[in-house]
Amino acid sequence: MSTQIQQLRQLATRPNVDLAIIRFMSEEHTHQYHDFTVLTDPDADDEALVLAETVTRGLTIRGTAEVQQYLEHFTALRAGAVDGGELDRFLQEASARWARS
Repeated sequence: MSTQIQQLRQLATRPNVDLAIIRFMSEEHTHQYHDFTVLTDPDADDEALVLAETVTRGLTIRGTAEVQQYLEHFTALRAGAVDGGELDRFLQEASARWARS
């Protein structure tokens, strides 16, 4: 686990990567019900869509208003995440805990 955490630390330093983690102890701004991916920006692309994975099926969501709701949901999730220096400190502490166990 410690090696995987170190890989996350390295990945977070790449200029084309935006890595953030929602810690279990974070204040919850919204609840995460299922995984989803937003493909393209609906403000720039009429073909923007969301791929959502629920317990029973995969969904492809194309409606502009619904895509926008997923972007707003992501923004709320992101508000509870740590990144940058705070993320690096969190990962260092996690790596140290795993190294001791």
